[in-house]
Amino acid sequence: MRNIRILPVRAFFCLITAYSCANEANFISKETEHSTANANAGAEADPESDDALPANPSDSDPNANIEEKADDSTKDQEGFRLVRDFKTTFEENAAFKFKPRERIVEQEFTLTSSYDQVEKKFTQISRPNVTKNFRQGNPGEMRSEKLFQGDQGILDLLIVIDDSGSMVQEQTNLSTKLAPLLEYIKDSDWRIGVVTTDQAKGCSRKVIQKGDTDIEAAFANAINAGLAGSGNEQGIKQAVAGLSCITAPFVRSTSTVAVLIVSDEDNCSDGKGCSAPYDSSAYLTDFLTTTMKRKLGTDARVYGIFWEPATTCQGAATIATQYAKAVADSSGTSGSICDADYTKTLGKISENVAAILKADFKLKATPDKNSFALAVNGVKKTTGFEIIGDVLRFAELPPKGATIDVNYTIGASPYENRYPLGEKPGPGTLSVRFDGQPVSADGYDVEDETNILVFKTMPPTSAAIKIDFLQNLPLTKSFDLAATVKPGSVKVKVNGQASMAFAVTSGKIIMNMAPADGAAIVATFDKLIGPDLKYKIPFAGTDLRDVDAVAKQTNSPVPITLKDDFVWVDQASHVEGAVVVLRYFNSDSSKMEIKLPHQPIMQSVNVVGLETDCSLGEGFEIDGDLMKIDCDLINQQEVDVTFKYKKDPINTFPVHELMGLIEFNIEVFINGKVVKDFLVNKPVVRITEKVPFDSTVKIIVTAKK
Repeated sequence: MRNIRILPVRAFFCLITAYSCANEANFISKETEHSTANANAGAEADPESDDALPANPSDSDPNANIEEKADDSTKDQEGFRLVRDFKTTFEENAAFKFKPRERIVEQEFTLTSSYDQVEKKFTQISRPNVTKNFRQGNPGEMRSEKLFQGDQGILDLLIVIDDSGSMVQEQTNLSTKLAPLLEYIKDSDWRIGVVTTDQAKGCSRKVIQKGDTDIEAAFANAINAGLAGSGNEQGIKQAVAGLSCITAPFVRSTSTVAVLIVSDEDNCSDGKGCSAPYDSSAYLTDFLTTTMKRKLGTDARVYGIFWEPATTCQGAATIATQYAKAVADSSGTSGSICDADYTKTLGKISENVAAILKADFKLKATPDKNSFALAVNGVKKTTGFEIIGDVLRFAELPPKGATIDVNYTIGASPYENRYPLGEKPGPGTLSVRFDGQPVSADGYDVEDETNILVFKTMPPTSAAIKIDFLQNLPLTKSFDLAATVKPGSVKVKVNGQASMAFAVTSGKIIMNMAPADGAAIVATFDKLIGPDLKYKIPFAGTDLRDVDAVAKQTNSPVPITLKDDFVWVDQASHVEGAVVVLRYFNSDSSKMEIKLPHQPIMQSVNVVGLETDCSLGEGFEIDGDLMKIDCDLINQQEVDVTFKYKKDPINTFPVHELMGLIEFNIEVFINGKVVKDFLVNKPVVRITEKVPFDSTVKIIVTAKK
């Protein structure tokens, strides 16, 4: 039999661990749980790149001894310090079988893919909070008042005084006549506003009201408005301006309104001195009815002292046709501007105003609806009056000297046990309080169709009812990683706490329960970069022929190409994790030297299947990394060789806490000696200088202040 030597066949002895053979091959014959984990990590590296880092460096150091661990919550906190110790050298199992039948050699390798470790962050939606505030009803406060028929109503009187150059005597005449103007209305709640006929002088000259001090002097000063006003008197326009004045408002919502115009000319001087709509009396009367919601002749009238039509007035300039029409349309009265004394005219105006005042009585408060009760001289009345805000208005004046008794409540509101929410609350988010105290969920229900909260018992009188809930928006349970994910690689933290309550389907995380509003979800996983199609396989022997490949499980052909000492697998045939068997002819058959990919630990070597004169130590020896066979083997004989070896020292070390730090310092030591040549690619620290066998690496991380 020929003594044949087979060239190094390192591929025979690589395990499933691609990391242990990352720089030469990725093939196995036997596998262990430990080596499988390392193979998955090693698939991340480019075997020809010195800069490649394992995709999951934590798997490359399963026996790392953690001396001290910092929680993620220490991020950016003063005094943060983390110390970790790592072993660099580990023992690994290796095994192979060979049978010299018909000079055919079989080798196996596992198809792998490359992955990149990725971190993705998601934020759960924050459903808007809805707050509903209600107040439970109460019976209100009872009020009683005694009124007398001699009392009068609320009067707002606007005087429009002509301040042109011809009005000196007229202003003087009127300025001393407050008493006759108030003769019949002095018991009312009166206010007097004064404005001039010159629009350039603004919308108010003075406001005087009952109760003011020295009202006669104030009235005189307001009426003596001077003679510098425009000769184009615009009494109608200025009357509207005074009634609607914003800078000096004096008209009350429930008052009777009276307008007294005093001028020796008509509106717009001769009736033609201004344009529509200010040239017509209708501008004033329409404003009283449409804007101020008064009824002409009932609670709004216009009065005047001017040149009345069909009379003689030698001291006036023009007949006041437009002013007279406003007076007539509102059932008012007027007098002549040419009179030497206005006392009689003002008394007549005062009496006319009083006629529309005596039906109103001002109450001390606004009564609650349907709570008002009234009696005149002890006789109850249910008709013939109305309540307008805080004013009692009779349709007919009560008898002279009558006593009017009224009773009413204020502040009352109905009792309710049903309160509209306006929308459906988010499940489990409803909170109810009475006057700040929580109400048990057993005390109320929410109607599905109406979204009305119904209390089973009536809430307390005047209780402040506060209802809070989150809008009924669906919380997210599914989070798309937007990647092809390595099975079993996904880790999830919710608000910093690790969670196992999820599944991964089609690249999406599906949480068993939706995280809470605003929760921070962090997912780390291995993202598929692509299939590994290139494998370094050290074939056995020099006489290599008829190489083919089949899938181990199905024995179906796997297309391959041999190029530049590499085996290239067709991408269409790539199935991650599948075992491919290479078969090829080798003329060597019995005596051989096989270079092992690793130097065995001698006491761990075990050989099974030697059935002839071969035995370990005699004809079958291990010399360094050479296995020497110098004995006859039977063609059908199968030999199973297993051993342990020391893996090359690792140089990449995972420090996952780095992901939670923004600014930090790192110190690295090998056996206590400072290391200067290292790289950081969070969360991995990689030493670029050579790492000795059986050494210890210490990494110290401190956060910057």
